[in-house]
Amino acid sequence: MFLKKKFRSLEITAKKLVDSFGTGIHLSNLKDSLIEVDGTRSYQPGDKRLDSKSSLKSGELMSRVFNPEKDFTIFIILDISASQHYGSDKLLKIEGGILSALYLNYLASNSGDNVAVLTFDEEVRSLNGPTKDYGEIVNSLKNILNKTPNKGSNLNLALMNAFKLNLKNSLFFVISDFCYKLDKRAIQLMRVLSMGNNVLLSLMLVDGGEVGLKLPFSGNVVDAEGDQSCQWNFKDDMLDVHQSWKKDIVEKLSRKARCTSVILDVDSNNFLMPLTKYFLKGS
Repeated sequence: MFLKKKFRSLEITAKKLVDSFGTGIHLSNLKDSLIEVDGTRSYQPGDKRLDSKSSLKSGELMSRVFNPEKDFTIFIILDISASQHYGSDKLLKIEGGILSALYLNYLASNSGDNVAVLTFDEEVRSLNGPTKDYGEIVNSLKNILNKTPNKGSNLNLALMNAFKLNLKNSLFFVISDFCYKLDKRAIQLMRVLSMGNNVLLSLMLVDGGEVGLKLPFSGNVVDAEGDQSCQWNFKDDMLDVHQSWKKDIVEKLSRKARCTSVILDVDSNNFLMPLTKYFLKGS
């Protein structure tokens, strides 16, 4: 019962965030940079995409028309491994990941786009879509909180499964805390996914409260997905290493993997605001 209430709370939060910015219009600038408009027509009930320039010129509402072969897909690659089940009093990282995925699913629903979700730990656990059955995606995400997490994160396997679908005109999101080594194979796969009319983003889940508020302490810190441990004695030590880690990961993803990084802090009251700002900029 508790998990059902928790998931329902995440659903409500995601819907409120989408509704607060209209019907997903804040995603349109980014989509327009990927898909060419085939034409315009007078607005018809149910049209999701308005063309502001044509509307101003004609004096009436005009809609954008796309070839069905140019369907846009939001593809979510979600890490559900053991390290995701840590976090602040506000959200665990896994809850932040689910909230992000729900938000993207509702964006796709409001704009009539395809959506797909692949979940992974040391294996690929599920793959739904691409589909316009948004309820199917919600049901897939609902099952995550009931599962016992496995240790490892096999990002390479997840990326390979996404690559095999050979999708075009797609926006790929890798949602993870990235607490594992990004090897050359992962970087190569991410570069391939971002080719053509595709865009690749990483939503990096961090816990600012854990790093900034729950220290200082002394003792061994053990990686949730490995056997390595290290000794920390001072708050500043942890903060410095944390900042360095974030900087290194972001630089590697941007420079080598052609992947834009958006950092989402599960301890923040405005958890998804950095992603919303990215969409609003149409980057």
